Amino acid sequence: MDRDSLALIRYTLQATLQQSDAFTAVSVASHEPFQLWAVTTEGNELSVNLDNLYGDVRRATPDDRERLLADFATSMVDSARLVDSGTPVPVLDQLVALIKSAAWLDRASAVAVPRRHLVADLNVVYAFDRPNVTSYASAAQLERLAVPLDRIHEIAINNLRSRLPREIPTRGDGKSFLLMVGGNYEASLVLVDEVWERLAASVLGDAIVCVLARDLCLVTGSRTPGGIDSLRRAKDRMFAGGPPSYFISTTLIRRHDSHWVEYRES
Repeated sequence: MDRDSLALIRYTLQATLQQSDAFTAVSVASHEPFQLWAVTTEGNELSVNLDNLYGDVRRATPDDRERLLADFATSMVDSARLVDSGTPVPVLDQLVALIKSAAWLDRASAVAVPRRHLVADLNVVYAFDRPNVTSYASAAQLERLAVPLDRIHEIAINNLRSRLPREIPTRGDGKSFLLMVGGNYEASLVLVDEVWERLAASVLGDAIVCVLARDLCLVTGSRTPGGIDSLRRAKDRMFAGGPPSYFISTTLIRRHDSHWVEYRES
């Protein structure tokens, strides 16, 4: 089986899950072809790695391939319903901080999600990062953790930090680039100060960033020749290629004096 076969697996799963009543959106990460991302009817996210499924399907007979795909889709639907039911018990070391837009928070399904404003239209929310499933923390779940609310943010950032690779690869054209950390936490890198402290030595001027999607964090330098134009072109190209529910924000933000501010043309 080749890339075309992987694409067929993704297409089949997307079509099956979108036809169910358990999801409102299903998509594939732009630069992580083995990663499937879905939003449940209650606004919770499921992030599923397709590596094992691909391996099983590749080795299976044609008849068994259909069964494997059907079983996998059923397990995702079951996971979605379990998460939406509120059954999972909150665990402190699973709590992570994630970035969401004001528009996402304005949706009816997200009204009860505690949030903390970061900059412009970007906000911090908290989620329980379990194997294959990310579910957003309600105020009641945070209270059940028996931790002072002023400590929740610090703990969630530390848990996020522990999930990041030691070295963060980049990909770009020399003027702007993407940060790559596996497809789930790219947008949330704006919450980890040391990431930007390390990048400061290799970025000309202040870092200019667009957290376009959870797996798309675009970066350039304020004094990089052609950098802003390169970032905007990449942003527009990627934004044109996916469903609206997949994206977080098209706003550009600037890292200045260890804080984020909205980027404005001078």
